[in-house]
Amino acid sequence: MQAEKSNIAPRFWRSSLCYLLGSTLSKLAVFFMLPLYTAKIPSADMGTYDTAVAVAILVSSVLFLDIGVGLMRFMLEANREGEDASRVLASGLFLMLLSGLLYAGGCGVAAFFLEIPYYPLIVLYGLLNAVMMALGYVTRAQGHHAFFALSGAVPTLLQVAVNLVLILGLGMGYQSLYIAFCVGAGVCILMLCLRCRILSVCKWHLVSRVVCRRLLAFCLPLGLNSAAFWLLNSLNRVLVTACLGAEANGYYAIALKFTQILVFVSTCFQFAWQEVSFARGFDEGAESCRYYSEKTDLFLRVFMAMLLLLLPAIRIGLWIFPNFIHASYAEAVKLLPLAFFGAFLSVFSSFLDPIFGAARKTGIILLSTLAGALINVVMILGLFRLGLGVEAANISFLCGWTVTVAIRLVALCRGARLRLRLWHLLWFLPLAVLVALVFLRLTPIWSVAVLAGMLPVAVKVLFPELQVVYHALCSKLRKKQ
Repeated sequence: MQAEKSNIAPRFWRSSLCYLLGSTLSKLAVFFMLPLYTAKIPSADMGTYDTAVAVAILVSSVLFLDIGVGLMRFMLEANREGEDASRVLASGLFLMLLSGLLYAGGCGVAAFFLEIPYYPLIVLYGLLNAVMMALGYVTRAQGHHAFFALSGAVPTLLQVAVNLVLILGLGMGYQSLYIAFCVGAGVCILMLCLRCRILSVCKWHLVSRVVCRRLLAFCLPLGLNSAAFWLLNSLNRVLVTACLGAEANGYYAIALKFTQILVFVSTCFQFAWQEVSFARGFDEGAESCRYYSEKTDLFLRVFMAMLLLLLPAIRIGLWIFPNFIHASYAEAVKLLPLAFFGAFLSVFSSFLDPIFGAARKTGIILLSTLAGALINVVMILGLFRLGLGVEAANISFLCGWTVTVAIRLVALCRGARLRLRLWHLLWFLPLAVLVALVFLRLTPIWSVAVLAGMLPVAVKVLFPELQVVYHALCSKLRKKQ
């Protein structure tokens, strides 16, 4: 047991680095497609696309119950206890098949009542996204970290290539975004199926009623949480479109694409963190509490420092490359500060999820998300009436995630005895306000000064970790000599 725990830290950093290297190229490629998207796709069409995707992901996520999380949780547990994980995988695939049939049937019936442009592509988008996510969890549970990163990079680059051909070569509109995603997701699913040998596991005699019941008991709160998460995370897009128009949601969508920089970096670490948490488990002992407290504190410091550096860096980048975002999307830039603060709370909340999963207390995830979703819905409708426009979506989003994070932290501090150093907020909040005001009110040259001032702050905050990395590198160099 002690040897297993001693391997957790190296496993965490190896997995994180693997995901980071494997995803960097593809994510950067998608980000640098923004000049093309904003130049060739009108903001109203971008808003329509963003709204349709948000609804498709909601329906598919709820019906598939986030089954991939349950699969990884119980497959890693089976491996830790020396049991055969094939029954878990076969039972999970059976539940996925039932969910897929229910999804296809429901969307087929809805087709008789809805008249939505490119409806078949939207339905296919939601289905492929759900299957791809679930198989990704299976791949990680089997330990194929490098292949998982590759399976995300190759299809994403293919998606970029298809968009270039369809938009620039054939002059297509926003329907090309659906087509390109479906092509990339289809390739990704094929790669994951082959690597995980899904066909060899799909045997009826391996499906277990007991395992199916365990998976459903674990994943049902997660499926309901997907609906609550959508109300908190994606409903704003639909409401912006409904209340302010598709053009306004186009601005909002582009602002959120910038926040994917923060989400991308956090996801690389969260993938590894999720595996380590599920493999380690949670025994509520002193050692376990100390471990999770230290990692939560580390996550907070890293992403607080990153946020303070990102905003001035983006402002400088848009100053140097003014055509990166087309002039018709200029309103999106004003939305960035609050969008980034909301994204920071969102990724921190997601970081806390595996701790509840390891302790099998997924009900708290649902409760906290529902509370945040309620705050979000009430606030955005009220702020629309006050005439705050698209910024109302950012404010309500930020407040909703604040409530969600607060509930989860209280639950962890009381039930899991986590010890968090919340004094970090004393230095972070004033600096965050300063960075946001400079971004919005002053000329870009001031952002250069802010970035220069934030660098020493980031170094100071992360100094213990930087020391560890420095000594590790020096040690390796000495061994090579």
